[in-house]
Amino acid sequence: CDSSNFDLLSLQIVNRAIELIGQALADPTTLIVVGAYSIGKEKIYLTAAKRFGCKVCVDSHRMLVLTCQELEPSVKALLTTSEQGTRIHVISIGRLTVKQMNEYLRARPAYTRIVALKPSLFFYFLTKFSAYN
Repeated sequence: CDSSNFDLLSLQIVNRAIELIGQALADPTTLIVVGAYSIGKEKIYLTAAKRFGCKVCVDSHRMLVLTCQELEPSVKALLTTSEQGTRIHVISIGRLTVKQMNEYLRARPAYTRIVALKPSLFFYFLTKFSAYN
C-alpha cells in the first residue's frame, strides 16, 4: 500500500470537512460539532479555526492533551474551553448520535441547527457522492 495514496485521501477528507464547516458557518444559527478521539482529528478543527478565524471549543481534558503538543502559540490561541464566542465544538466521537445531538442542540437555544461531523473515510464518500448535503 502506497502511503502517498493514503496521505492524499486524508487531505481530501480534511478538505471536504473544511468545505462543509464553511457552508455551515454561513448560517449564524448553525452550531458545528466535530467528533474526535482523545488524540486525532486535530487537523480538521484546527484548520477550520485558522481558515475561518474562529475559536474552537474543547473540553478541559482535550485542552490538556492539546497543550502538551507542540502547537504554535497562534494555534493554541484558537482553542478555548468556553462555548462563548465560538460555533465549532469538539466532543467525543462516541457522543455523535442523533439523540445526543438533539440534546446538545436543545441545551444551546441560540442555535436552531446542528451540523455534526464524524470525519472518516466513510464520511468522505458519503458527503462526496450523496445528495444528503
